[in-house]
Amino acid sequence: MYFKVKVEQCARDSKITSIYEGTNAIQALDLFGRKIRMKKGAALAALLDNMKAAVEEAKGIADLSHCADELEKSITALEYLTTELLAATDTDDSFLAYSWASPYLEIVGDVVMGWMLIWQAVIAAGKAGNSNGDETFYAAKILTAKFYIHSLLPMVYGKILAIRKNDRSLLQMTDALYTKS
Repeated sequence: MYFKVKVEQCARDSKITSIYEGTNAIQALDLFGRKIRMKKGAALAALLDNMKAAVEEAKGIADLSHCADELEKSITALEYLTTELLAATDTDDSFLAYSWASPYLEIVGDVVMGWMLIWQAVIAAGKAGNSNGDETFYAAKILTAKFYIHSLLPMVYGKILAIRKNDRSLLQMTDALYTKS
């Protein structure tokens, strides 16, 4: 849609941001509260198994083996974090565990993106060198996976460390903090 006045576009874009933030939180709570528990964790287990299979396949490709090792570490970190957070939901820290749903969603998304990229890189590595004119495309797939896994994926560890600090400040916030006296 073409906007004749930039103010209209700015207003529309601002509204989308507020909708996105609310939707993002809802999706995070749904992932943490429902999806990872589906069928007693079978859905998450299947996803993790698919990721691990792609990692194993990538380990067999010399150019991608280091990426596979890095992605494997992030998958393991995600598994441990998930176990820790799920255990916390069965304690008095349940509210605190749910408060980390949004960063948890980001961590899951980042690890899934690493998996998707290495999966594509494995396919590209198998097709590279076929002299079919797509060499640049395949090289870009491999380089994109390498860049993401080495440069962007490691940010999940900062988010994981922040969650593991188990900061309880949120639990100390009462309604009195938000009302005028």
